[in-house]
Amino acid sequence: MGRRRNFEITEDLSELENYKLKVKDYRSSQLLKSLLLLKQEERTLVEISLSLDSHFTTLEHWIKSYQTKGIEKFLGGINRSKPLKLITPSIHQEIEDRLKSSRNPFSGYVEVQQWLLKEHGVEIEYQWLWK
Repeated sequence: MGRRRNFEITEDLSELENYKLKVKDYRSSQLLKSLLLLKQEERTLVEISLSLDSHFTTLEHWIKSYQTKGIEKFLGGINRSKPLKLITPSIHQEIEDRLKSSRNPFSGYVEVQQWLLKEHGVEIEYQWLWK
């Protein structure tokens, strides 16, 4: 016998299904699907996590997030800590041209970082530049 849920999902099934249809990213869809399964079925959390192809601990995190932040957390999509696209296509082309230049090529990543800051006001970390 596995662990059963001991919390209340305040939204009804039709609300959850409507929310699930509106979200566009996979993660939010899975989060809402987990709430649907929890609401409509009396299965253990382990069984639900297996049906979602997610780890049990992940399901527990989703539940805790729902309890503390509500359904809005599930509808907001992914909030990434990645920076916005700092290197625009035109800046990328300038870097590429300079790398191919026989007269004044970059000597390394640090020089590219310094050039970006000076010429375009873009401060970027080494690992992002490398990628």
